[in-house]
Amino acid sequence: MDITESESGELSSRLLQRVTAYLTTEGWQVGLVNTSPQIRWMVEATDNQQRPISVTREITAQKQTDRLLIFTTLKLSPHHQEKFDALRPLDQCDLVYENRQQTIMMGIDYAGLDIPLDRMLFEDFLYVDDLSKSNFLKTVRKVRNAMLLATITIARRFNEPLPSESTHNSPINRK
Repeated sequence: MDITESESGELSSRLLQRVTAYLTTEGWQVGLVNTSPQIRWMVEATDNQQRPISVTREITAQKQTDRLLIFTTLKLSPHHQEKFDALRPLDQCDLVYENRQQTIMMGIDYAGLDIPLDRMLFEDFLYVDDLSKSNFLKTVRKVRNAMLLATITIARRFNEPLPSESTHNSPINRK
């Protein structure tokens, strides 16, 4: 059974409404982002501690799967980039590998966990036919926690206090 363009647009709107409702009922601040034509919609959200995630409806060329992509991107602050660059190559590799291993153990896909360590991406997806509030929010928390674990690992490596839970005082900048 083929879905018409208008039916597809209605489905996309309903998905956007569900995602927005799931996040806002849990206290997240949500905003819609303008994107490219290949992406139906993208939501950027921050929790009550200003930790960001993004959600988009992924459309593949084959249109065989319909899923939501949940991700966050992080970038070292200039101060921490200098500290990373000052590490011995072996210590740089060790930090990158530790973050990779932890991310894999959490079941999160990643990109950018490499040398030079610049922009890091943590992502997971959820099939639309498995979309429930519980599954969605578990996936959101898993992606957010991968970001937090990277932040904690970097702070520990640089012998700095752990980032405060009540402030966004971390060695990583968004974007």
